[in-house]
Amino acid sequence: MRRTLGVVFCTLPLAATFVAGAPQLRSVTEGVYSAAQAERGQEVYRSQCNECHGDALQGGSGPPLTGERFSSNWSGRPLLE
Repeated sequence: MRRTLGVVFCTLPLAATFVAGAPQLRSVTEGVYSAAQAERGQEVYRSQCNECHGDALQGGSGPPLTGERFSSNWSGRPLLE
């Protein structure tokens, strides 16, 4: 029992160090990309995506890029996937 407690008390601080040192994911609203990157993305969207997906992402000949269905299919997946 004493040995188990010793292992636990030695392991917890080590585990806490790894958790504290892990990079935290940020959301888009927390500035994951710069304003210049956002502008370039907007230009790419206008030239390559706008025709099918629409000015407001509402869809057209391509599917909408907003809404419940889009979010449930793409949430947590990389943009380029």
